[in-house]
Amino acid sequence: MILLWLAACAYRVNLTSLPMPARVTLPDGSVVVTPVEVQARWVPFGAHQITVDAPGYRPLTVDLRRSGGPNGEVRLVLVPDHGPAGTWSTEDENLR
Repeated sequence: MILLWLAACAYRVNLTSLPMPARVTLPDGSVVVTPVEVQARWVPFGAHQITVDAPGYRPLTVDLRRSGGPNGEVRLVLVPDHGPAGTWSTEDENLR
């Protein structure tokens, strides 16, 4: 009975991002846009990896179980997509 209850546990996580909006690919393959509240199912020893991307920014992969926890909030901060070191422009300096 306890195993059945644990298998069915679900929790909600609020996702916000900087920049906003950002596209989030959920573990089931569906795509949502931030800000959004998602529902995840708790699975023993499982991971809830999401991928976040926005035009001009590096993609980010996050495990919701480690970052948000039950009834949590995750703020996703994306890093601008730069070239190699030494190729940044003066506009890039203003992003800090």
